[in-house]
Amino acid sequence: MEKFANAIATSIVTADPTKPLMVASITGDRGVGKTETAKTVARSLGYQEHIIDMSEFTAESDANKLFGSTPGYIGYGKDTTFVKAARASNSMFIFKNLEKAHPSIIDKVTKSIQEGEVTTGGGEKIKITNSIVVFSSKENKSEFKEKNPMGFRPQEETTFKGKKFTKFSSGTIDASLPSTLSSLVDYKIEFAPHSEASLLKVVDKEVEKLSDVVIKQGIPGFSMTKSAKLDLINNVDGIKEKGASVIQQAFTQAVKSQVIKALPKSQKDKIIVVAGFDDKNMPVFKSKAPNKEITKEDVYNNILDSMSKAKQYASQKGSR
Repeated sequence: MEKFANAIATSIVTADPTKPLMVASITGDRGVGKTETAKTVARSLGYQEHIIDMSEFTAESDANKLFGSTPGYIGYGKDTTFVKAARASNSMFIFKNLEKAHPSIIDKVTKSIQEGEVTTGGGEKIKITNSIVVFSSKENKSEFKEKNPMGFRPQEETTFKGKKFTKFSSGTIDASLPSTLSSLVDYKIEFAPHSEASLLKVVDKEVEKLSDVVIKQGIPGFSMTKSAKLDLINNVDGIKEKGASVIQQAFTQAVKSQVIKALPKSQKDKIIVVAGFDDKNMPVFKSKAPNKEITKEDVYNNILDSMSKAKQYASQKGSR
């Protein structure tokens, strides 16, 4: 994320004034955080993200839904979401599922980037030279995968708003995009595939959200043992194809629904714990007392108690 932000800051200083500030490609498995990374970076730099799902433009005639209708057709003169975003300053366009779009529409997107302007269905030209373009793809290919998993190569230092940044270059044709677009990519970020650690983080977030629900019902909280989390992950199919969303779905079905059912019978002074799953994949519940918060008074009393025991021990030793 830091490298991506640095790359954008560099582009703001060094960009071709006739082109978008930067064209980036983010690749990796579904659910690893590609879109969230782009959104977070956009907001941190004062840009507004606009997500464009290209799977909605599978037919040649769908171009009017992206660029606006041509004269004589319904909707002519009305800005589409994409055109509105193009009119706005400081926009980041995040294109998802590009491979599902009709080739003619991909060509129009490519032309917009090459020319640094969006041509609406009505023929109006809108400059996007102050915008950032990001392509998000499931493909994960890079010539520099072994040497540099993020897909960046340091080039030189530059200065932006008084801060020094290292300029990065992708140095490779992005094989996850059509050749006409890949040559326009300035920077590439490549996410590592899902790992046990990353999937555990997904479960942890779901546990945290469910714990908030449980606390609102007057119960101290909810947790899962690590072994139970791993059991949940290992019993889920399709993680590579569908990403972290299948973990969230499995958690909802196998854990959340059962915890909600168990709430009325739960002890109000105990934390609900899922320790594992039985032969029918039903959660095995346990409960435990919440950890007591240690106060200054507790510390003071512990010190007094230790001093008292020390004096008692010294007295007994002296009497011998």
